[in-house]
Amino acid sequence: MLRSIVFVGCFALSLYAQTQINLAEVKRLTETLCSPEFHGRGYVNNGDKIAAEFIAAEFEKIGLKKLGASYFQPFEFDVNRFPNSASVVLDGRTLVLGEDVLFDHACPAFLGVLRPKLFSPKELYNQKEFNGQLQKMLGSSEFNAVAIDVSTTNKDTLNFLRSLKYELSQYLPVIEVTDSKFTWSVSQDQLKHMVIQFKRSAFQEGKTYEISLDAEVIKHK
Repeated sequence: MLRSIVFVGCFALSLYAQTQINLAEVKRLTETLCSPEFHGRGYVNNGDKIAAEFIAAEFEKIGLKKLGASYFQPFEFDVNRFPNSASVVLDGRTLVLGEDVLFDHACPAFLGVLRPKLFSPKELYNQKEFNGQLQKMLGSSEFNAVAIDVSTTNKDTLNFLRSLKYELSQYLPVIEVTDSKFTWSVSQDQLKHMVIQFKRSAFQEGKTYEISLDAEVIKHK
């Protein structure tokens, strides 16, 4: 009985020690891959290639066999990128990208002025009335963009409005006014018209916005 207790105790200590080692290793790998030097592990600044080289070196370190002559399997994919500087100007003041405003990852190039009309969630839910206003906007030069205020909506309404903005972008540019944290992704194609997120504190109803954005879809290898 005593031997059994000792064996179980030693086995538990062994598992605990292995867990500690594994957790430390997981922490090291995670912190390394999430470090600024890896640029988000995306196509920007070749972050994906930096991450791939690091992972390959880790494979070799633990003796993982290669599938063929290399750990790498080449492939390519489309990426919508913004190759040059972008700007949003309000009343002569340039808004801070990533803090005040954020271009949607699928934005096309745009150079000009946006004159948005702001709609509340209630107005957007009244589909018949909203469609009538949208038709008037398309036939007029007074407004050339739709602004949607999602800063005070519940989760279900928020999901509806965020889906609607991409439908509306088939007809004209869309501004999403939000209090939520900005998040960035990657798109393999472009929308017909741009979608921009504005922090509630940066958006002013009745104002015009000077926009400059260069965008292109490239093959990333």
